[in-house]
Amino acid sequence: MEDGKKQNLDIETPNNITIKGIIGLLMGNTDCNDNRKVISLGIGDPTAYSCFHTTDVAQEAVVEALRSAKFNGYSPTAGLAPTRKAIAEYLSRDLPYKLSSDDVYLTAGCTQAIEITLSILARPGTNILLPRPGFPIYGLCAAFRHLEIRYYDLVPDKGWEVDLEAVEALADQSTVAMVIINPGNPCGNVYTYQHLNKIAETAKKLGVVIIADEVYGHLAFGANAFVPMGVFGSIAPVITLGSLSKRWLVPGWRLGWLVMNDPDGSLKSPKFVERLKKYTDICGGPATFIQAAVPTIIEQTHEVFFRKTINMLKQTSDICFEKIKEIHCICCPYKPEGSMAVMVKLNLSLLKDITSDIDFCFKLAKEESVIILPGLAVGLKNWLRITFAVEPSSLEEGLERFNALGDGSLSGGHEVREDFDEEAFEGGSRRPEVMKKKVCRLAIPMVRIVRILSSPRVIDLAPVKTPVEEIGPRGPFPKRRSTTQARAIEISAPGLTRGDVDELLLDQRILFEMRLWTMKLEIEQHVSLKCTSLREFLATLVAQACLTIAAAATGAEMKADVLGSSPQDVYGGPVEPWSNEQDIPIDTRNMQDAVHIMPCQDDVNLPVAAASEKVQDAGATEPSNVARDDDEEAEGCDAMNGDGVVTEAPAPGPIPKHEPEFPQ
Repeated sequence: MEDGKKQNLDIETPNNITIKGIIGLLMGNTDCNDNRKVISLGIGDPTAYSCFHTTDVAQEAVVEALRSAKFNGYSPTAGLAPTRKAIAEYLSRDLPYKLSSDDVYLTAGCTQAIEITLSILARPGTNILLPRPGFPIYGLCAAFRHLEIRYYDLVPDKGWEVDLEAVEALADQSTVAMVIINPGNPCGNVYTYQHLNKIAETAKKLGVVIIADEVYGHLAFGANAFVPMGVFGSIAPVITLGSLSKRWLVPGWRLGWLVMNDPDGSLKSPKFVERLKKYTDICGGPATFIQAAVPTIIEQTHEVFFRKTINMLKQTSDICFEKIKEIHCICCPYKPEGSMAVMVKLNLSLLKDITSDIDFCFKLAKEESVIILPGLAVGLKNWLRITFAVEPSSLEEGLERFNALGDGSLSGGHEVREDFDEEAFEGGSRRPEVMKKKVCRLAIPMVRIVRILSSPRVIDLAPVKTPVEEIGPRGPFPKRRSTTQARAIEISAPGLTRGDVDELLLDQRILFEMRLWTMKLEIEQHVSLKCTSLREFLATLVAQACLTIAAAATGAEMKADVLGSSPQDVYGGPVEPWSNEQDIPIDTRNMQDAVHIMPCQDDVNLPVAAASEKVQDAGATEPSNVARDDDEEAEGCDAMNGDGVVTEAPAPGPIPKHEPEFPQ
């Protein structure tokens, strides 16, 4: 019975990333000592700025519904009947047929509408087609429902149109639906009538349902007018998802809807409708008094309010597009015509000491207090999503700070000082004044990190006050002098498995880099490292190991009698090669690719001194004789910067089955 209970608890958690999760980490990475305000261009919530304010009609309707005391109880799980009718009539204005109130189901925002839709469509062995780039919540919900995810590409040079040939190649008899986001999030595109018609014909050919995400519906300000996907409901069945959030500028009210655009009734079978109703019984819906206000909000909101919002978005999108042209390290393939965001391509070849979109966004947050979403969050590596639903002056200032970081990071953009080694600068910190003293041996620490994480032992930076006999990476070693260098402690084998490592390197790099940045900042600011979870423990381990080994590499040429600096002190034994050592397998053709920096099973604990010559051939900087101050100087190394940084993590494996206890 106990085994059965344990098996039920060992459920894998989806590895998908979320926008809010990344934004939270970026916000936490800003410099609290920077007196400038933090400007967020990373999340689609315009309500932070006074120029994007909902209509008085909406606010008064909610207040009136609340004061009436008639809507303090539960509502029907599908929603209040007058509200469903009002939404059906509102959406029918743009359709060649009329919706009924039975076609409408109210949800707690569009996110819950996504969850319900994917849940009722999911079957064992089925798959769903999602756009790339797209909204990551779809991937997360699909993973929870065990829907196989197949991504089709949007073509930037064609206005981010759907690659319909790729859709046909990806679909099979197990494909249940394809998702279309129009107006586009994150691309800012608006599909033409002709392209939407082609999408509907493709869906009909494949026999799949179209999930039309129209949360940005009617927010179009370019050449293409907004056309609801439901217009083509007679060609292929459409499930339309929407909300009040964007058009009425009230994302916090959480009032969304799921609508069946199926005039021929091909989807609305009794079993399907029953399944949908029962699932809404589980989920519940939005607050009753918010639902009660919707008929008044829809009926009494004047067109002038919508026009004002459109004009403001048009103005800010123009500002954004023109400012992007001034920033050399990015380019925009398509001027936004709708929604509130735009995608730009990051040209890493023009940047120094920046290895990815994640790296760039963290530096931008730290150095300029500007938040921008890395493209990896929406499916495009080394792209960026910029939200332009921002007050114009803040938008301009944010993009000017962006430009300042971009220009400062351009290759060849730094003024080379006479008092530091240019070769060291190429692989080290962006701060030339400390370059001579803080050159990090990036190739050595990063290889060692991968090896240490693959080992059943971990590193603890607790100071050793008295000489003791300890268990080292290669077994017991003799008593040694007191030092603040790392000591090895042994924990149970299940405490650090390959699955644990894969959880740290979640989604092939992103969590690894984020945690490294977070830990590095804490170390720089001398913040006490307190681990409250497995991820934090492993992240702390990585940061500590990186600093420890960087210090050892820096001190490899120091005199042996310098306390706490020589490899003998670090590893508690002789530095001559161990009998079981093997060469570090590094492909020198591409030091940026971590798949070429894999740990050897028999070489987990290779000493730094024995490995240094081999790694130096792969691009590491020669140890500097000047860097002799002490361990404190070595701890200042900026181990995340430089050409030797690992940018691709090993492929993820199974999620850990439990969270072990670690020694205090």
